[in-house]
Amino acid sequence: MESLKNIHPLRWVTLVILLSALLVFPFADLAWLNTDPVDELMQIGLGLVTPQVSDWHQYISAILLTLQVALIAVAVAHIVGLFLAFFFHWGWVRWICAFLRAIHELFWAMLFMQVFGLTPMTAIIAISIPFSCMMARVYHDLITEADAKVAHAIQFQSDAISLFIYAKLALTWPSIKDYLAYRSECAVRSSAILGFVGIPTLGFHLETTFKQGVYDEASAWLIALLLLLLPLRKLLNPSRLILVAFVALFLLPETQTVSWPLVKRFITQDLWPQSMGHFWNYPQWLWSLWAKQGLMGLTNTLIVTQLSLVMSGGLALISFWTLWHKQFSWKVSGFGYASLLFIRSIPEIVLAFIFTLILGASMWPAILALGLHNGAIVSHLTGVVTSQQVLRKDVSNGLNLIVWEIIPRGYRHLLTFLLYRWEIIFRESAVIGLLGIPTLGFFIDSAFENIRMDVAVGLMILTALANIFLETLTRKMRSWSRLSDSPLTD
Repeated sequence: MESLKNIHPLRWVTLVILLSALLVFPFADLAWLNTDPVDELMQIGLGLVTPQVSDWHQYISAILLTLQVALIAVAVAHIVGLFLAFFFHWGWVRWICAFLRAIHELFWAMLFMQVFGLTPMTAIIAISIPFSCMMARVYHDLITEADAKVAHAIQFQSDAISLFIYAKLALTWPSIKDYLAYRSECAVRSSAILGFVGIPTLGFHLETTFKQGVYDEASAWLIALLLLLLPLRKLLNPSRLILVAFVALFLLPETQTVSWPLVKRFITQDLWPQSMGHFWNYPQWLWSLWAKQGLMGLTNTLIVTQLSLVMSGGLALISFWTLWHKQFSWKVSGFGYASLLFIRSIPEIVLAFIFTLILGASMWPAILALGLHNGAIVSHLTGVVTSQQVLRKDVSNGLNLIVWEIIPRGYRHLLTFLLYRWEIIFRESAVIGLLGIPTLGFFIDSAFENIRMDVAVGLMILTALANIFLETLTRKMRSWSRLSDSPLTD
């Protein structure tokens, strides 16, 4: 029998993931609360194949607002991210960025709407904060990995800024452009889902029509979201993005004037618990809050995270081979590519909302939504990275080819991407609580509804710290198992 110390690192990572899911499985709420899910599913399916637009002016306005918010936010994040990347080697900058990006943009929107209301400004700020920190991290990683020979050649009598721009930034600009295009797609999805907290982007109308059971109109809104994502990667580059975002800024609808006394009161009073007394009592107050509400929310979030992680890995494992177009027919590869593109293009919270209508507000909708969306992303990335490998001419066919040739070649990459998505799945698991599933987002939403900003912020801090811990853990696991970092999957 193989001793534990001789187990391959990849097997260790796999065992950790599987055992953690088995450990939390008995505590998962997997009840089907809807007694007739088939009927609801048939109605949704019928609506999806018969899309209908009842108000074209509203339809086009929501599409334009979603796109405007996304482009402005990602342009701001791109500029701020490049600036922060220059200082990212400072420890305090890294920690602040890690904290800010660990909080989901929906939580940021719920916080800032207390000051700016349900306006585009709220949406732009909510997306820009985490995206700036994500892009700073990725840009720094890309620049750090740039060829050091160029910087060494021109470092004589060159200042730090010149070295950064001409020796490092210039070498990594193609990769930065690719990441910017990917992050623009993410910004459109984020802009759309901000409608779930009342901002009138695509998600607002999507949620409304689904709640009303008008599934044919919901289908039209979903199609609009998918069509928005398709051309972005081809049409946008950094210079064009800045120009388009500048135009979009002037075309934004007029918003209400900011009340600065309200802002001052929000910062100095609303965010701090009145019972705290002295500022030095804040850690004690936080600990009490986490014990009463945070522990339950964190436990449920981890349960959803671990089960979703296993489902994501399983889906990726059985599907990434379809992208090996050289070994399979164009029908198989085309179907696999289109299916994965469709699933990963729909935001997790939209999928979870649809599943909640079908199954009820148990953990099932969250697990299915997160497992499908992230599984499709991991499958796509694994398939793209590994499909260019050259196989022997006498290689097997069919199932033997998949099991004995393709999966072993792609498994290391699959685990790399899966570990990188782990913290992202946790962040999304928390925010899905806005739908009534008792993860951390449920308790944060309840605090906002009760106008307890102090409680909401305290739980957001817990969410961020737990996410940072998980990110650190997965980084250690990648390092120990010699799985390379893949910053472009952030």
